[in-house]
Amino acid sequence: MIEDLDQNGNPRSKISLSFLLRISPDTTTCNIPEIKEPKFDCKSIPINKRFEMKVVAEAATESQTIDRIDIHNKLTGMTLSPLRAVDGYTLRKSRKLTWIPTRDQIDPVPHILNFFAVDTAGISSGWKNVNLKVVDTVYLYPVKAKSYPTDGQVVNLTENWRIRFNRKVQPPTQAAFIRLINPQGREVGRVDSSDPREVTFSRKDVSFDMPIDEVAQALPYTLRIEEGVAIDKDYEDKECPLYSIPKEWPVTIIDRPAITRPSFPTMHPHTTKSPTEPPRISTQTPIEPPSVECHDDNVDIGIPSDAADGDECFIHLSEESFIVTSQNNIRVPYKFCCSTTCYE
Repeated sequence: MIEDLDQNGNPRSKISLSFLLRISPDTTTCNIPEIKEPKFDCKSIPINKRFEMKVVAEAATESQTIDRIDIHNKLTGMTLSPLRAVDGYTLRKSRKLTWIPTRDQIDPVPHILNFFAVDTAGISSGWKNVNLKVVDTVYLYPVKAKSYPTDGQVVNLTENWRIRFNRKVQPPTQAAFIRLINPQGREVGRVDSSDPREVTFSRKDVSFDMPIDEVAQALPYTLRIEEGVAIDKDYEDKECPLYSIPKEWPVTIIDRPAITRPSFPTMHPHTTKSPTEPPRISTQTPIEPPSVECHDDNVDIGIPSDAADGDECFIHLSEESFIVTSQNNIRVPYKFCCSTTCYE
């Protein structure tokens, strides 16, 4: 009997619970299948954006396989794929849930999904509950045009790579990968954004060195950014975070020594000279923002009128960036080149 008790321990309602016991001649240990994914408990998802969630279950023994994965409390508009094998895992099977939430599904209380798996021996996994909170908010996404490498850009593996997001970000609590896929569709490199040994988070940027397990060729690779590589740092609901959406674009890899300091491409990548005294950087000269003018003893930089403290500005996307620290001061965090002279 299941009872709902009040604060004094008196039952307010009750309902009988029935179940079956199956007596099996099998004397081996009862091995229970396990839900392996998803690993999050709660996620905020924006309206009118395609949301995908893979549910992965693993059998406990090679003598069995996953027979089905059932999901309860399916919401309007949700679709489920058929049961599929998982590449590289003989004991796992999965189903993909796809959903585009609408405005009328916004609710301050998250929607609860319940699912479980059953193997071919009829043994069920425990329930896995996931909360999905539908929100009317700007979504978190990689900004391809301001990332390095950007779409189709030729890059060097010895350079530091950077993914720029549209909002301030922080690391996820679960593994999420930025992958490099070769022209044949094979993964040849990846970094885990949840591992501080592999990536660095700074404001809107995720920076990393991309390892690769093959000799790089001057061919179009694919830079694939998984869902949840970053979490919105300023999103108010910390219990139900706003995860970044997935994105990918082509890049061309070349295998040669780096010429510039790893981080961002410079204005004149062939330059190597560094003076002992840095230039005087002035923002008073009325030049058209964003732009830069190089002189013998100073560099004039035009700051966009809407630039705020801490913003990163680009003269051109293919050139060096600078950080705004105030309307009268510029901090140059990386190598900055004028003519044949570079400053650090």
